[in-house]
Amino acid sequence: MNELHTSPAEAPRLEALIRHNVGWQVDDLHIILNDRSLILEGHAKCAFARRLVQDYAARLTGLPVENRMAVN
Repeated sequence: MNELHTSPAEAPRLEALIRHNVGWQVDDLHIILNDRSLILEGHAKCAFARRLVQDYAARLTGLPVENRMAVN
């Protein structure tokens, strides 16, 4: 799979891709990108959705993911 460019300017594009694939299960998603990692913030409807977001973000970027998302 092609990896996204991981500059901070790509965060909105990455958020849109994840929202498109995970959909209504995630609210208020915010992604913080730096050179070596990715941080996820927001709210997931369940633990499964939280994990889906994390796995999808890691697959798209190839970066380690710190998941700070809350489960509602």
